[in-house]
Amino acid sequence: MKQKNPFTSSELAEKVDSGLASRNRRLEILHKFALSQAGLNTLDEIVWNIAKTAIAELDFEDCVVYLLGEDGKTLVQVAAHGKKNPVATEILNPITIELGSGVVGATAATGTFQLVSDTRKNTQYIVDDEIRLSELAVPIKYEGRVIGVLDSEHREENFYTDEHVQLFTAIASLASIRIDTAMAVVRLQATVERLQAAETQMNEIRKEQDRERKEATAQMIQASKLATLGEMATAVAHELNQPLNIIRLAAGSSRRKVSRGTADPQYLTDKLNRIEDATTRAAAIIDHMRMFGRKAKEAPKLIDPREVMTNALDLMGEQLRLDGVEIVSELAEDCPPVMGHAIQMEQVVLNLLTNARDAMAERDEESKITLRIFADDQGVHITSEDTGGGIREDVLPRIFEPFYTTKEMGKGTGLGLSVGYGIVRDMDGTITAENIGDGARFTITLPLVS
Repeated sequence: MKQKNPFTSSELAEKVDSGLASRNRRLEILHKFALSQAGLNTLDEIVWNIAKTAIAELDFEDCVVYLLGEDGKTLVQVAAHGKKNPVATEILNPITIELGSGVVGATAATGTFQLVSDTRKNTQYIVDDEIRLSELAVPIKYEGRVIGVLDSEHREENFYTDEHVQLFTAIASLASIRIDTAMAVVRLQATVERLQAAETQMNEIRKEQDRERKEATAQMIQASKLATLGEMATAVAHELNQPLNIIRLAAGSSRRKVSRGTADPQYLTDKLNRIEDATTRAAAIIDHMRMFGRKAKEAPKLIDPREVMTNALDLMGEQLRLDGVEIVSELAEDCPPVMGHAIQMEQVVLNLLTNARDAMAERDEESKITLRIFADDQGVHITSEDTGGGIREDVLPRIFEPFYTTKEMGKGTGLGLSVGYGIVRDMDGTITAENIGDGARFTITLPLVS
């Protein structure tokens, strides 16, 4: 027996037309929403577009977009439509909801939509800006993960329909990939900012360490210079003794001539000139020692390696002669300048001369130091060779270490070569040691100034 159709033909047609119109309306809203999302990039643009374009088209009087917070335990209001959004892209009194709490929290926790027809009968309902009787919340999910919630409330009970659920869910689905991508970009930007902050902090630490290293190096250089001055006290006394003897002899001879009445003006002028020259020589030695002992605060500048070598020999040459050490100097006439501190470079040379003298003092063989300065395509080379018997093979790898010395207690600080190594390194140069024949050779190589 055929079942009688309860609808007339006109009623059925009207119902079909209504259904098609409703379907077309949904498709139109989704199509418009999809197009509006296409040109958006930032997370703010995307979530506010959901509220301003999609939700407004549905004629909902209220809607809030929630996103899962960084802690993964809370939902944060990020966009709204209705009274929660009184102006521009601002949310009035935004709240945070814990996962599992309220209708929104339950939606995020279960991953399924929540439809409340009468909030007065629902114990989970949380009052935000005002009490409303209906609520619909759908999850925003991407690849099975809940990343947020779309929530809408209405002052009428039983307001939301199955059609609303389907449309709301479709909007959440369309927006999910854009939201997830934008959230990944936000996380990436935050990571980049943290890395940049960490890099900045590391740079500050490196600057501080570099400052401390330079300060410690300067203190070591100063300590080494003072130790060198102490060791050179005898040499300086000999250097000063020569002009003082000239002054004494010239003054004594002049006094005798005057007392005898045989001093003519030319004779006295010659003697006074000798005294003046000797005084100038003594003052130069004292000034040089004072300059050598002070801290180097000026910036590096062009210096002549040959002048550095000459100044070092002026300070120590007399003592080396008295110690029976022969000095052979081979200084190239066309040697280019190098960049550095003259006094510090002089300190390096003095330490090499002192070490060579001490090594040869323990031998009965000929004592000879050969100094050379020359340049080639590799740079400017300064070499010091001695006849002190060389350096023990087990000691050679450690001679530039701070405080390492093979000298007896009280005869060396162990700072000289390590400080020299640091000075040469700061000049972008190298210093090496090797054994040759019956002695040792130290080679300093400094870069050419472009």
